[in-house]
Amino acid sequence: MKKLIVLCSVFVLVISMSGILASAETTSLLPDDDTVWQGLQYVDANGNTEDINVKTQDGVTEFWGSTIGWPCAAYSAAEADWITVPVEGMSLQYDITIDVGRTNILLFMKGETPNSFTDKYFTISKMVEGDQTDDDVAAGTYSGTLSLEDITTNEFFPASALNDDGTLTISGLKIFSVAGATVTVNKLVIVSDSEVNTSQDESSVVSEESLTGTTSFVDEDSDVSAAESENDASDINEEEPGENDNTIWYIVGGIGVVALIAVIVVAMKKKK
Repeated sequence: MKKLIVLCSVFVLVISMSGILASAETTSLLPDDDTVWQGLQYVDANGNTEDINVKTQDGVTEFWGSTIGWPCAAYSAAEADWITVPVEGMSLQYDITIDVGRTNILLFMKGETPNSFTDKYFTISKMVEGDQTDDDVAAGTYSGTLSLEDITTNEFFPASALNDDGTLTISGLKIFSVAGATVTVNKLVIVSDSEVNTSQDESSVVSEESLTGTTSFVDEDSDVSAAESENDASDINEEEPGENDNTIWYIVGGIGVVALIAVIVVAMKKKK
């Protein structure tokens, strides 16, 4: 009986700890619920408008709706959903496709959001290799990994966005559809460098081209840029953000710890 109790305790502990560790290694920056995105309308000089559309399905989020302008979708995370990670040993992994036109992706940090910010934001597009116009990335498929150390030491990164303890807190996103673009974000996650290395070792066919990104089409007829846009009025009500992708792991970890305590209590009663 004692051996069974010990084995059960070890099993429960391993399961709960694996769940907690898994949640810490990979964190998606995209909310599961596409209704939490706030649409920021594009309005031209003649009063013509363009609205952004957002759809999330099977972990993939699409943004579309522009014709010649640059409407965008904004995600302002509730404080409970802010993501704080160490800069050292962590990376930003992305997999993005733009059919035509261009896009621009802004990362807001240290509690600032698309609705309330000063200077604590960074244009990820600056570090994605490909054809660029005023920080916008041209049509193409881009997949790769950027270390947080490289991002935070980039000449355009605001030093004030870093926390005093050397960590980084991500609190918002803004993604543009420019000049007719449908932007498909297959992946935008924070991962540990150890996980990145493991994934690379397990993949037998990874081309250098896929890591740096390739340009398949450039719309040269449009000269508009999301980087030039100002904060336009929103006509979509903001809702509470959805739960993080890793919630299930926290639940598993919590259940595991509770089960372990229950096993220990039973064992102590048996002894009495």
